[in-house]
Amino acid sequence: MLMALVAEPYAHAAAVGLWLLGVAGQLAYGAWFSGRVWQGGRDPLASTSVLYLPTVGVKFVAAAVGGSLGYPAWGALFFGAGVLAWLTLESLILQRHAVLAPLPLAQRATLGIQLAPPVVGAMAYLSLTEGPPDLFVQALFGYALLQALLLLRRAECRQQAGAQQAGTQPWRCELARAAQKYAAVEDQMKQLTVHAYELRRKLSELVQRDADSYERVRTAYQMSKEPEHAIARAAGLHTTFVQDQQAIGHAHNARAMADQHHRLALCLQALHSAHQSVFAFVV
Repeated sequence: MLMALVAEPYAHAAAVGLWLLGVAGQLAYGAWFSGRVWQGGRDPLASTSVLYLPTVGVKFVAAAVGGSLGYPAWGALFFGAGVLAWLTLESLILQRHAVLAPLPLAQRATLGIQLAPPVVGAMAYLSLTEGPPDLFVQALFGYALLQALLLLRRAECRQQAGAQQAGTQPWRCELARAAQKYAAVEDQMKQLTVHAYELRRKLSELVQRDADSYERVRTAYQMSKEPEHAIARAAGLHTTFVQDQQAIGHAHNARAMADQHHRLALCLQALHSAHQSVFAFVV
């Protein structure tokens, strides 16, 4: 339809043909789209300013082009359809912005369409009328200024939210690093727990072997002091001595592992406290 304005100085008939083609297309698509909306079951979050385009914007464009081509009566029909569609959709879209969740980041650019209906509507009205701008055009212009101020206010809120998010970015990085350290220490704790269970099993075996060694020592000392029993007595005492040395070594390992386990537990507790503090601050 806008190409009809470009063609009108050169070929009026071609311009009218382009306008009629555009009018037919926008009427067909507008009826099909509005019919889908009226079927119900629509997600309220999907009601954005984009709804103005197939029902309001194209009607105002058709009215403006019709008035410029010399058909103000037909243009008035489209202007009326656009105004009434605008009024019905305005309350629906404003309720969505005021009551429901904020627009996703990818859809926030569509807020600029809020400025289009009063501006394009004023342009269409001027194309259909003659003389200086009357009260209705001035009212549309005033509402356009109000929408522009609201859009500036929304832009300021987004800038403040972005600045706040940028201010918390270092804390988020610290939170991520703390989570990595926490996970690493937790893995070491799990490995030490496995080693501790294995060491516990070995210590239990050594305790049993120590009891057996004690029994062998008691038996060796109960042997007669005849030369033929000296070798058996010496072998029993040597076995007992070796097992005692092994038990002492495992005991030292267990103590070292317990100390390391304790240090890692304190480190894990500190990291957990820091993790919770930073998370609470960021949130």
